[in-house]
Amino acid sequence: MPEPGVRQADLTPDAAPDAAAADAAAAAAADVAADVAAEIAIEQAQVEKVYARVAEVRAEAVAMRERGYELARGAAREAIFEQAAMLHERDVLVQHNNRLLAALDAEHEGLVFGRLDFAEGPDGAPAGPGGADLEEANPLYVGRLGIRDADFRSLVTDWRAPAAAAFYQATAQQPMGVLRRRVIRCSGEKVLHVDDDLLSTDPLPEHIRIVGEGALMAALGRARGDVMHDIVATIQREQDEVIRAPAAGVTELIGGPGTGKTAVALHRVAYLLYAERRRLGGAGVLVIGPSPVFMSYIARVLPTMGEDSAQLRALGEVLDGVTATRIDPAPLAAVKGSLRMLRVLRRAVRAKPVDAPTRLRVPGCQRAGQGAPGGARPRRRGQPDPGARRRGAAGGAVAVRPALRRVRRPGVPARPRRPGHRDR
Repeated sequence: MPEPGVRQADLTPDAAPDAAAADAAAAAAADVAADVAAEIAIEQAQVEKVYARVAEVRAEAVAMRERGYELARGAAREAIFEQAAMLHERDVLVQHNNRLLAALDAEHEGLVFGRLDFAEGPDGAPAGPGGADLEEANPLYVGRLGIRDADFRSLVTDWRAPAAAAFYQATAQQPMGVLRRRVIRCSGEKVLHVDDDLLSTDPLPEHIRIVGEGALMAALGRARGDVMHDIVATIQREQDEVIRAPAAGVTELIGGPGTGKTAVALHRVAYLLYAERRRLGGAGVLVIGPSPVFMSYIARVLPTMGEDSAQLRALGEVLDGVTATRIDPAPLAAVKGSLRMLRVLRRAVRAKPVDAPTRLRVPGCQRAGQGAPGGARPRRRGQPDPGARRRGAAGGAVAVRPALRRVRRPGVPARPRRPGHRDR
């Protein structure tokens, strides 16, 4: 019994939910599912087109490789000079197409993972960063490799190419002309899901729909595995700025545990091998880590991005044939980690290796590094050698500097000489 003068409110929920609200929620969920299915179907058609073109490229590469083998078989019936030319062409064809086939195999899984929809400019062309019209198609698909169709139209843009930078750098504050950024998640050649990020505050065209929960949130919700995977589909703007930093100088990454330093560093290696292919492709890149267990954890990241010219070594395995097994005592480790070791390391770097060559051989020039011929005293830099021209005429040393001075690049006029000037 309630006390006199005290009101009571019945807070017990209704036993039966509002049927109209439940029906409305079910209808909305069905509409969302239908939108997602429709968008997945659109991306599935594009992915199938890309993989069909990949199959064509693969068949062409196999045919060109077989042509190289046929050249080698036919070289035996040719003259010696023709044999050399045909064998060289064989090597070029086989090496190039084997490299192409290896890249196609490495990047087959998840080849297409992104799409950018740009706002249209005043002339109807897609407007890219800074309002400049894009030469690429709208939408722009981003993937692990750059793929073009038979008419050289872009089907997929390599994620490291400048045209794909907006996929990582565009934000709601700086959309760079991007209306929608979509991350496409695939298994093999099948599209599983799409997640969109809306980057524009303007009204969207009717054909652009936003589905999913956002690429970053979807990636964070997925569990980690036993090995590190690449993050090409979810690189954030700050990470991309580090990855695309200029190659010159030293780039230092600072952050706490689990902030993605290693993943960003490995993606920077892949980017540098793409952007500086002529300079770094032959020599490769050395990646050094703290332990063999850690290097095993990150070993598959670069190969899955098509880069196989990077060497991964633990700190105790940098030198071939040498493996460090002893652990230093704490006092000795403290000394090795102190700034006092800088002087020791400087001396070690500048020291002459035991097996260093003692002479330099240049075709057509005098050998250097063994002292002056005939026991003569060595001359200072800039001091004339009265016997240089005489030895050159006799077939010994060649006067190189005057000859180099007379070399002119094609199309570059010679510098007018002063009266009385002559080569020294």
